[in-house]
Amino acid sequence: VVPLSVSGAFHSSKMRAAADEFMEFEETVEINNAKIPVVTNVDADFTVDSADFKFKMPLQIYSAVKWTQSVLNMIDAGVDTFVEIGNGTVLSGLIRKIDKSVKTYNVYDKNSLEEFVEIFSKELENNVR
Repeated sequence: VVPLSVSGAFHSSKMRAAADEFMEFEETVEINNAKIPVVTNVDADFTVDSADFKFKMPLQIYSAVKWTQSVLNMIDAGVDTFVEIGNGTVLSGLIRKIDKSVKTYNVYDKNSLEEFVEIFSKELENNVR
């Protein structure tokens, strides 16, 4: 268990009312199929179908996060690089605890984005050769 400092009771039954409101909101927007598979934290599975997203998104608000399974499924599918966007490196640290061999990056401002793009561009260039 890793205690996280959070501002709400996210991913718990206390968020059920918010999920119900979100389901009403979903009816007002069009959701397309994803072009790139998204791993949904409610089931740790790859999702592309818009109907699956509409079903899963409200569940993600109040259900437990299948973090370890999600990361392992991505690694099993060939993902070897993870980018955490936002202040902090909590998720990157959790990923490295699951598998130390993967690369993690943190992008939190313009400079860190530029650094990441430069590093990643060089890695892509080296892998093409």
